[in-house]
Amino acid sequence: MTDVRCTLAIDIEGVLLDWSVGFDAWLRDNRVFSSFPLVGVRHFNFCGFLGHLPHEDRLALIRRFNTDEAMGALLIIAGAEETVRRLRAHGLRLVAITAPGDDPITIRIRRAQLERFALDDVEILGLNANKTAALLCHNAHAFVDDNPKKIAEVEAANGSRMKSIPSRRASLSAGTKSASPKISTISLTCCL
Repeated sequence: MTDVRCTLAIDIEGVLLDWSVGFDAWLRDNRVFSSFPLVGVRHFNFCGFLGHLPHEDRLALIRRFNTDEAMGALLIIAGAEETVRRLRAHGLRLVAITAPGDDPITIRIRRAQLERFALDDVEILGLNANKTAALLCHNAHAFVDDNPKKIAEVEAANGSRMKSIPSRRASLSAGTKSASPKISTISLTCCL
């Protein structure tokens, strides 16, 4: 039987889990940088912060972190669990579309992190992969991501078929000042 519920696809890093704080702590613990200004940063492009390193070295650091158990200890963004429960209570089908990398260790860590959210499905893509095909495969009606580049990719490929919802960190947090006002109306509008 086909699931006819409205599908909301959700990015993970910066939407449900605070990747930047975890990465910052890992860099400090591993003495990669003595002072790295990620705490409180609301930005998705860490290559900008690691700009003094060659591109491949930046990616290597991110891959190392994403295969380290420290990634499994990422903090949940305040209010994210409650908001996911509320969205599910409204009858939405919730699908995680995340691109931390396709290493088996990364996949194991990410799946374990997401168990507490009881999402309907989880799609784990290669590091920084384009999410458009996965969104189409899951027949997503709306997509929440903290990365404007990812939202632009989706919108360019889908036109007006799917509602893209830019977020800030904590955007799925219920009752927070930084929450997008669109989040509270998703259950009412994404299937229109």
